[in-house]
Amino acid sequence: VIGTMSCIGMWIPKAVMITDMTSATYFAIVVFKFLIMMLEETGGDEVFLKRANKHKLKISTGPCCCCCPCLPHVAITRRTLFLLKLGSFQFALLKLIFTLLSVILWTNNNFNLQDISATGVAIWINSFVGILTIIALWPVTITFMHLKTTLRTRKIIPKYAMYQLVLILSQLQTAIINTLAMNRIIACSPPFS
Repeated sequence: VIGTMSCIGMWIPKAVMITDMTSATYFAIVVFKFLIMMLEETGGDEVFLKRANKHKLKISTGPCCCCCPCLPHVAITRRTLFLLKLGSFQFALLKLIFTLLSVILWTNNNFNLQDISATGVAIWINSFVGILTIIALWPVTITFMHLKTTLRTRKIIPKYAMYQLVLILSQLQTAIINTLAMNRIIACSPPFS
């Protein structure tokens, strides 16, 4: 999906906001579904809760709290499981909403990626989406760290590595192109900023 949308964005430059929205929303859903997949591989929510009642979650993991090893471990309860799911689901929902808002503002010439001033809309939306991304990746990492030995027979480590690789490559591509364009290294013309 991400590759197809990138190709369509290159072939039809005026559709780049729509293709970015599609691929970004797809990846936001993938983040949530990866968390659900790990829970389903253990047998579902009930089995996960039953097996985990004697264990605790280590929350001092990346990308939020990897530099805070002093954080306490958290008991695994139904509420904790709900918060883990909510942490990932909010990204799938809010990423779509903020991307739609960006497209609407872009069509009205109010959204410009090159405007990085405090009064520009793009800096606020992109900063907020960045925070949402970090918050969404945190529950997935917490769950992976807790289940990686349990799901080793299900080849969870290569799946997690591929998930991380897609995250890095899809986000890095956009960041590199935007940085090069803002420094006038590559020339961009409308609809590109």
